Amino acid sequence: MASRSANSFKVSIHKDTVDILNLQRQAVRFLHALHLITCDQIYDVIIPSTIFALSAYFSGPLLSLPSPSLSLLLSRLPVVISWLYLLVAQFCLHNQRHSESIEEDLINKPWRPLPSGLITQAEAHCLLGLTYTLLIALTPIHFGLIVFKIWLMYTALVLAYNEFGGSDAHGVIRNALNAGGYACFFSSSLQVALGQDVGLTRDAWGWIVMLVTALFTTFHSQDFRDEEGDRVRGRKTVISALGNTAARYLLAGAVTGWSILLPCWFGFDLVRWNLGNLGLGCVGISAAGVVGMTVMGLGRKRDRKLDARMYKTWCVWMVAVCMLPMFATF
Repeated sequence: MASRSANSFKVSIHKDTVDILNLQRQAVRFLHALHLITCDQIYDVIIPSTIFALSAYFSGPLLSLPSPSLSLLLSRLPVVISWLYLLVAQFCLHNQRHSESIEEDLINKPWRPLPSGLITQAEAHCLLGLTYTLLIALTPIHFGLIVFKIWLMYTALVLAYNEFGGSDAHGVIRNALNAGGYACFFSSSLQVALGQDVGLTRDAWGWIVMLVTALFTTFHSQDFRDEEGDRVRGRKTVISALGNTAARYLLAGAVTGWSILLPCWFGFDLVRWNLGNLGLGCVGISAAGVVGMTVMGLGRKRDRKLDARMYKTWCVWMVAVCMLPMFATF
């Protein structure tokens, strides 16, 4: 009798251990899948939006914001990054969970969790539901009413882009929705950094509008690397509307023009040297990289690796432009 009880106890322990190990494996699998789903947006959303918030915060009076406090900002920085990651997860799960998106990713990004079979569509739906639960529960309480209103606008843009055909309808519509999304990234990240007691000023909103207008004219930098998959899906982009050559000239011209106009908007002295001109150097070097690689793609066989590097350089250019308010205070 005692022997049977001991054996039953051992079996129970073994079963519990197996269940715990399976739970750990599932948790690791989902975390790995979530990383793969969102990793592209670390470079083109989370880092630029965080830098934008830091730069605008430290610019202080230039954007009619309170004088900066380094200790206060450092305490809020993890909150800013966590907030941006939730927004990115919301967008990416909407964007990658549909059958047509999986077919496109089989061509452009086969390493993603859904085309590679790491998770199923049903599991992606569950992750999306969990993301919405966290956002609805946390945003009004921990981030404030202003951020909650921005999130509602962002959600409408995400749904228009991913669920109602906005990303496929036309290149201008696609870029406009992207610009609206970045306005939400920038404004909400700055608002989280400032805290609930301080609202965004007219000057801060003016800078956001100016910046997203510049991005609106250059967002098609991301489409060159994905041209093949977009063609298979039937997606209408700036490239499909204008042709590859004209779209490259448009990108090169827009990056060059905004790299001159935006510093002038902040009153940079383009002639005399000062510490703030380091920011101009960052903008100029990254802009030259984007323009150079864009022009290199003219009149030659499509080089996806070159276009992917060009897009990453465009992300660096965006970060450099986001830092202009901070450098303008020097």
